[in-house]
Amino acid sequence: MKYRHDPNRIDVGFKIARIREMEKLVSDDYSKYERHLLSITKGHIYEENNLEKNSINKYLSTFSDMYRQVAAGVTGPFLLPCSENNSIVDGAHRLALSAYFNLDYELKVTSHKGFSFNADFFVGSAMAREDVETAIYNSFLFDSRTSCFIIWPDERACNVENLIRKEHSVHYVKQIPVKTDLLSKIVFHTYFREKWARNFSNIMLKTRSVGKAGVLRVVFVANDDLQETKERIRKEFNNDQHLLHTPDNREQFLELARVFLDRGQLRSIEKMALLDSATHSKIIKIKDLVGQNVVTGGTVLEMFGIRKSGDLDVLNISHKLRSTEKIDTWNEEELAYLRYAREAYNTQSNLIIGFAGLNFVRLEEVLDFKAKRSLPRDLMDVKLAKSKETGSLVRVLISNTMYRYRYIIFRMKHKLIDYTYAIYKRIMKYKNFLK
Repeated sequence: MKYRHDPNRIDVGFKIARIREMEKLVSDDYSKYERHLLSITKGHIYEENNLEKNSINKYLSTFSDMYRQVAAGVTGPFLLPCSENNSIVDGAHRLALSAYFNLDYELKVTSHKGFSFNADFFVGSAMAREDVETAIYNSFLFDSRTSCFIIWPDERACNVENLIRKEHSVHYVKQIPVKTDLLSKIVFHTYFREKWARNFSNIMLKTRSVGKAGVLRVVFVANDDLQETKERIRKEFNNDQHLLHTPDNREQFLELARVFLDRGQLRSIEKMALLDSATHSKIIKIKDLVGQNVVTGGTVLEMFGIRKSGDLDVLNISHKLRSTEKIDTWNEEELAYLRYAREAYNTQSNLIIGFAGLNFVRLEEVLDFKAKRSLPRDLMDVKLAKSKETGSLVRVLISNTMYRYRYIIFRMKHKLIDYTYAIYKRIMKYKNFLK
């Protein structure tokens, strides 16, 4: 049989995440893997039937050896013991490898009642819910029959969820308090492929029709054919077409699951600039220009409302930058950053945010790179971002003069801050154009 997500074995998701670390698909940080083992073993890492396997290093070494053997085709498929309800009793590492490499495995029913390492177990063991949800997301990546319902903020949401539970096995429910701005971004991300979503007014109309500020629910279920259920529920509620949404295919489901479950994705989207007409148009334009490449540099700063960007910095598969700057002007450290960001994008690392079909480097990563590069304009960006966070920034005025010069005026606490004498002279020379 093929891998299916088991909500009582979230630990498999942590082990799949560890495989992705070994594959260099994400940063090689085994701390979450270690913490989940500590939760399972109640603070003392050991294996019941193997007393010598009593440290994190031995777990890492054993798992790494098993991973290499499976990758080389030396071992597998596996026979895994399970309880009467087909929940894995032993062999979670082998199950994770079977899921990752899409291998069949067999189950052998035993008298063991099984374990319940569900989301509440790990949260109750002092693990961050974000980390647990990322483990669930990693598990969903390899279960092709999982999908979700999005229930928009509505007073009938509890009743809708109960109807879903009657017809489907529910893996996990994510409840998200949303204000109108975040809701509009989620609406845009959900429907960005539709032609009507290219019009900002339509996005706002859709946002108003699906609900106001409230609690948005995402119900993840063990079935990818949800159309009949969706239509029955809508019919039950007077054919309300704006009550809930289901993804049309696997790709769309993974996009939504990534935003709602993968660590920090939703929080980063929430920090983005208000989704107004200009921002909406900018995202549409960028998406058309860059395709599946990853956006970095000043465009990321603009998306988070820090300053406007006059060019577009895009990392593509040839390591080159489509920008007003030439690639041969970049030094070794900068080229290393391009390679690093490209690798991060290609492997869907947690360094990359996905929104409305657009992938961009996390704001924190962009600012960290600028701080390390320490060019005058980079330090201005870092200072400006910090000022925005502390609320001391009053406004940023960016204007293009008729002479195609670009000038930036920073007004902090109503005082003009001139960072360099050159900028000061330009501002004085062209201040009439910038009023």
